[in-house]
Amino acid sequence: MFFFQLIVLALLCLYVPFGGLVFAKIERWSSFDAETFCIETLSTVGYGNITPQTVAGRIFLFFYALFGLAVVISSISVARDIIIDKIRSLVRSRVKQWLKTGKRLFFFILPPVSLSSCLTRDRDSEEI
Repeated sequence: MFFFQLIVLALLCLYVPFGGLVFAKIERWSSFDAETFCIETLSTVGYGNITPQTVAGRIFLFFYALFGLAVVISSISVARDIIIDKIRSLVRSRVKQWLKTGKRLFFFILPPVSLSSCLTRDRDSEEI
C-alpha cells in the first residue's frame, strides 16, 4: 500500500512539470504560463486567460486533462488515506496511554449521554 501511495504522489509531482514542458514547447509559452495552465487545468479552475491555439496543443490537452484528472483524484484519495491512518494511530496511542495510566474516559461518554438526555427531555416536554 505504501508503495502505491508513493508512486501516485510522485506521479502527480512529475505530471505538472511534464505538461508544462510540453505546452511550452508546442504553444511557445513561457514556462510560467505553461505551468500555470497545467495547474489550472488539473485543478479544474480554468480561468480561460491561457488556451492552446494549435491543433497539437489541443490534442495534447485532451489526453493531458483526461489522465491528469485521474492522477489528481488518485492523489486526493491517497492523501485522505494517509491522514485517516495517522488520526487512527494517534487516537489508538492516546487511548492506550490513558488506559495504561488508569485515567477514566468519562469525558468521552458523559457529554454525548448528557446531550442526548437533554434532547429527549425537550422533545418529550414539547409533545405534552
